[in-house]
Amino acid sequence: MKLVLPVGAILAALAACATPPPAATAPANATISLDEAASTQPAQLALISEFSHAETVARLRTALDARPLTVFAVVDHSAGATGAGLELPPSTLFIFGNPTAGTPLMRADPRMGLELPLKMLVYETGGEVRIAYPNILQLTADYGIGPDDAPVDRIAETLGSIAA
Repeated sequence: MKLVLPVGAILAALAACATPPPAATAPANATISLDEAASTQPAQLALISEFSHAETVARLRTALDARPLTVFAVVDHSAGATGAGLELPPSTLFIFGNPTAGTPLMRADPRMGLELPLKMLVYETGGEVRIAYPNILQLTADYGIGPDDAPVDRIAETLGSIAA
């Protein structure tokens, strides 16, 4: 038996697939709304390095190794691009974390597991080398996590110190 659908039903089904999902709402325990958070803080922070890409990568690795952090991976994005026959300016991603800092974040909201471990990216753009990393204050605000739930301020200070 063949299933025949009217063209209108097919178009309606396709239109439903193209409709974006409803906007996210702030968690009940959020101290500020997502709209307020989005308008007050950037999602990522970036510093301009005074060193070359290679030197910045080496210095970042030293800064990470000097702390009680685990570096889970270092991803050379430009090498990956080269392997695919493409070009990409130098771009190196560090993936790292510490269960003492991350566990309270995940206890406060298990979805933080999507954001952890933390990352820092060293990349070249416009003739400059930059270090980018997530703004943990904005990120935790998005999840409704505050300083009473996790050591958010300490994590923010540590990330800033590592990047500097």
